[in-house]
Amino acid sequence: MSEASSVTDQSEVEEKGQGRMIDEMLISQSVSSYSKLFRTALYIAKQDEPYTKFKSLLNLQKENGVKILHGKSNRSACKEMIHTLAEVIRQDVRNILAKSNFLSGMCDGSEARKSREEKELVYVKIVLEGKPACFLLKCQRMRDFGGTDAKAVQNAFIGAFSSYGVDIIDQDSRKVISVCADGASVNMGAINGAMVTLKQHIPSLLIVHCSLHKFELSVSDAYKNSSDFKHVDDLMMSLFYLFRNSGKNWRMMLLIAERMGVSIRRFPKVHGTRFQSHRERGLRVLLYNYCALLLFLENAMETRGLVTPGMKAKMNGYHRKMLQYEFVGCVAIYHELLQTTAHVTYVFESDSTLVTDIYDALEECHDKLIEISSREELALPAALGSFECKRPDDSDAITVMKTTATNLPSRLVLRESEKLTETQRNNLKNKLVKEVTHSQEFELKSVTTGERKVQHVKTKLVQDIDACIAKRFDSLSENDVIKSMVIVDHTRWDPTDDNYGMREIDTISEHFRIAFKIQIYSTRSQNRICEAKEITRDIPLSKTN
Repeated sequence: MSEASSVTDQSEVEEKGQGRMIDEMLISQSVSSYSKLFRTALYIAKQDEPYTKFKSLLNLQKENGVKILHGKSNRSACKEMIHTLAEVIRQDVRNILAKSNFLSGMCDGSEARKSREEKELVYVKIVLEGKPACFLLKCQRMRDFGGTDAKAVQNAFIGAFSSYGVDIIDQDSRKVISVCADGASVNMGAINGAMVTLKQHIPSLLIVHCSLHKFELSVSDAYKNSSDFKHVDDLMMSLFYLFRNSGKNWRMMLLIAERMGVSIRRFPKVHGTRFQSHRERGLRVLLYNYCALLLFLENAMETRGLVTPGMKAKMNGYHRKMLQYEFVGCVAIYHELLQTTAHVTYVFESDSTLVTDIYDALEECHDKLIEISSREELALPAALGSFECKRPDDSDAITVMKTTATNLPSRLVLRESEKLTETQRNNLKNKLVKEVTHSQEFELKSVTTGERKVQHVKTKLVQDIDACIAKRFDSLSENDVIKSMVIVDHTRWDPTDDNYGMREIDTISEHFRIAFKIQIYSTRSQNRICEAKEITRDIPLSKTN
């Protein structure tokens, strides 16, 4: 009996073991199958694709031999998975915010392109594992808060944090150390601005006007003060509509570019919310297309029926203007200066930017602008070809602009869909009045006068940019707390001065005294800084190290 019972027990153990193995195998396969489905759903969400594309993506994976769970390849399943993923991410953010000692809020208003509804984007910035991290909390629909006034913006801002379990008015008010927004009166109004009235609930709150927005406005103000730039700006907009509204004109440009052996780019719309990026791109394309555009204008003016009489008169004016040395020089200068200021924008866009980085970027920009201003010779872009200056005895100097097939970067290659077909090419050949070859020459007139004018425009524009930046960034130097933040950059420390940074630490500690106390922070952080200075005494004070 004992032997029989032992055999029975052993068989039962083996059956249970096999059962567990089968369960584990099924669970493993199920997890693997659902992981593939969730990854596909996440791709749909990230790429902003419609739910209906979910099924076709899964069918493609099946064709590639991937095993997909049956009954889960419809749009309803995709929608459910995306909502589940979103809730998991929200819960992760809730947990992160709950554990954070301090946080900063950011908000910005926008208008939906299709519905024209006003929206408010609310972000939070925290330090996560020693590194700054930024999360989008919510895109608030402003009609849900009664409009777009300061009270509605403030409620939308507070509501975004409340949806993640953070009460920035009462319970978690000492967590919020700063808010950042653009300078619109609805945000920064001295009496009823949304951020200003929020400070009544959080006395230690730092209100910061977005540095990126301020810099964009500074550059925009300086350029708009230049009447010469307005002419260039108007030309770029006219070219955009000229070629957007007429496929015939653009095909003529393509044929000319083929004959010259160069690549061209579509003229972009330069009017947009971001002044620097839109204008810089417009000027870059104008310089790339400059020589081909001159030939197009010459042919368009002499070809019957290609453009209307009114447009032909405009083209004649554009052509005369583009052959002036002054105009070419101004386009080149505007583009070079925008490239210089754009570098500052890239620095400000980083999530890890410190206050000291703002000071350094502005100082570097100032030095570069002064260097460009003091340079006597005009550096014309290589995209325009080579230049040869001729000085006839009986007239002003003439610069001959020579362009060849190698004057443009090789990466600017037209897509197949934008190339001319053989039929289009044959139809346009008869309309080319001027001969177009691989080598072209254009005479730029009034060189001596133009050189003086370009130098004057360059000097004045650099002064205007400097003045506008200084005016808008004065508030950084007026706020004692922000000025004291320089101690976070160890490259600015003076290891030989035992008292260095004490005044800054006192300023910050006093301003956030209640917040530090609530978060169990000691205001005796001076000792910690001193210890850190001892550790870093022998570290080279170079940013590259």
